[in-house]
Amino acid sequence: MKLKNEDAQCSQDGHTFAMTILATLILRYSVTCVSLMAFAVRYIMNCEAGAIEIIIRDEEFSMEDFSMKPEFLYHGSQRELKIIKPRNDRNGNESPAVYAVEYENLDMLISFALPIRPYPDNDDGNKAFNLFRDDNNNFVTNIISGSINPRGVGFIYKILSEDFENIDSWQWISTSETPIVESIEIKVEHYWHLIEFSDEALQANKLLYPSDLLYKNKFPYSE
Repeated sequence: MKLKNEDAQCSQDGHTFAMTILATLILRYSVTCVSLMAFAVRYIMNCEAGAIEIIIRDEEFSMEDFSMKPEFLYHGSQRELKIIKPRNDRNGNESPAVYAVEYENLDMLISFALPIRPYPDNDDGNKAFNLFRDDNNNFVTNIISGSINPRGVGFIYKILSEDFENIDSWQWISTSETPIVESIEIKVEHYWHLIEFSDEALQANKLLYPSDLLYKNKFPYSE
């Protein structure tokens, strides 16, 4: 790829042109730091020659520098599945789709895999939760309404990214049924320290799963 501004000298206009291209590379291709360093060196060399000419050659940039799409993505579910079918989002605002994240965002997915159930567990029951980062940069699941079995399990599914497209800084979606490459079972007890409750949800959980020890350090969450 060759991007050239014939008339721009090493001036404010020239730097603006270079910065525009740099921003495009970052946003479109997720260019790595190594690539940016190579870009900067090339830009400076050409600037000294008196014109702005940005060249990306095969020997300077491998495709590994442009992480456009990972090979695998990950999907969280409360249910054990054989194939993942498109569904509406939690609020029913979007068209049916399969939602997934990259491996780097796997910790954000745990909340969606935890077996949080409506309370009461019927058509009239309520279930709501959100997630936030604590002071240690861990994602915490805050159950606003509903309940969770402290001995329950959830599932993380490794899937191929082929039919997925990126919609924001962390989510990918597909409108197709998605086969499962690998199923990973997660246990609630391993994430119990990262679960908090509203007063309503805490009372419901204590009623369903009474224990003298489980809730010793659990207090209603408040912002």
